Parts: sequence; structure tokens; C-alpha cells
Amino acid sequence: MNEHQLQNFNRLRERFFPRLPASLSASDGTFLGQDYRFDVVRLGAAMYGINTAPYRENQMLPVVRVMAPVLEISALSRGDFVGYSATYRAAGNRKIAIVSIGYGDGVPRALSNVGKLFFYNGGKTSEARIIGRISMDNIICDVTEVENLHVGDMALSSTNFTLLTTSAATPAPSDMKCCPESAKTDALNAATSDREQQTEPWCALFRRQNPG
Repeated sequence: MNEHQLQNFNRLRERFFPRLPASLSASDGTFLGQDYRFDVVRLGAAMYGINTAPYRENQMLPVVRVMAPVLEISALSRGDFVGYSATYRAAGNRKIAIVSIGYGDGVPRALSNVGKLFFYNGGKTSEARIIGRISMDNIICDVTEVENLHVGDMALSSTNFTLLTTSAATPAPSDMKCCPESAKTDALNAATSDREQQTEPWCALFRRQNPG
């Protein structure tokens, strides 16, 4: 496909625009080699360190980070529900954290109940599953196994920007068993719909803010 597009571009350029500066490639095409660069390239997502071609190693370094604080840490009792439409119900006593970032900030709602967050402090990385529906401004996650987490600890976006496809395949059966049948259907339909609309890869890496 790339070679075919290049040949067509050269043919049209030579016939109609032989004296004009040429531009064919956006982020992905820029890495195909000198033949695709011509006079001007149109870098977009690659300028921010996002890998626009998952089939190859990222050749750019990230230049931005998304930060979000932990707003609250609370206890969740067995049988309690979390989030809109009650799509998550605790199978046991858990500790949860509310993080100040949501779909209004660009986090895909398709990660509701299936995505993960990562907290880094004390030289240790701990993962925390997103539970309940991602709301406009907040995410709730299960931090039962996360040590030394405090309100105000900051959330940073990953430098990887890779979708957590393993965990995002289907909602976890152990928790979905506790939900009403209507909530199961609602959660599955919402996740499917959101994945169809949102194809950009995402993940989140949470680190405790360095007080220094």
C-alpha cells in the first residue's frame, strides 16, 4: 500500500505540480524513509512521543505527561456498588481510590471495569484495576494491594501509550457475577460501544509525586 501511494503521488506530482514543494507523509509515513519525505512532512502525534504505528518500535521520546491527583481513599464493604449504573459490586471488603481524571479528559470509557492503573512509590510498581464506570471527571480504582498511597499522590500518564488489551478484553467474571443482569448487559454494551468509537491506545501509570 505504501509503495502504491508513493508511485501515484510521484506520477501526479510530475504531471500537474512539477515545480511546487511536495508533502506526502504525516507521522507514520515520515519513518518509512527518505523517499516518502519530499520537501515537507506533517508530524502530528509523533511529536508528542505517541507511536502511530504499533507494528514497529517507537522511535520518538515522550514530551508530555498527564497528571491527576488522588482525591480520596475509602473503604468499600462487601456488596457495595461503585459508579454509574452499578456496573461493579464488591465481592469482598476493598480499599478504593478516587482519581481526578475521566472521559472528559480523554480517557476512554471502554476501560471501565477492565482497565488498570499503576502506582509507583518506594521503588515498587503496583497495579490497581479500574472499577465501575469511568465518569467525566473521575476514575475509581481498587487500591487494596497498593501500599503507602496517600491523598494528593499524583497520577502520571505512561510513556508507553499502549492499550491494556489483555485486561480490556472482557469484564472480570468474579465481579460481574455480583451485578444484576441488567447491569451486566449495560456494562458490556457500553464497553463495546466505546471501543468502537475510541481506537487510540491508552494506558495510565500512576506515580507518587516526589516531594523534593
